[in-house]
Amino acid sequence: MFEKVAYTVRMRPICFISDYGLTDVLVGTCKGVIMSIAPRTTIIDVIHSVPEFDVIRGAETLRHATRYMPEDAVYLAIVDPGTRPRGGRSPPRSGAEPTWSARIMVCSCPQPKP
Repeated sequence: MFEKVAYTVRMRPICFISDYGLTDVLVGTCKGVIMSIAPRTTIIDVIHSVPEFDVIRGAETLRHATRYMPEDAVYLAIVDPGTRPRGGRSPPRSGAEPTWSARIMVCSCPQPKP
């Protein structure tokens, strides 16, 4: 039904930031999907240990990382804002959390000028 598309132009590097950790298959699964779609893509693992549910820390990490990444990079940042338990623990609840189950951002950020 669907044709597999072969990308022939130079793929932009993908900078991957998450709160997934490295103790299960989430990071590998994401990278496998990316590589199956665009096999020549370079994936830069910036960090996968953003504290769970800490969207602010994830945003700060993303902001700081852009200074050192390739100019044409695409950023994939995934941080769960704490609406579902992970690892059997309940996230802290203040009643003000968003109602979505994960915050996912894919963006192309211009490099800050010194």
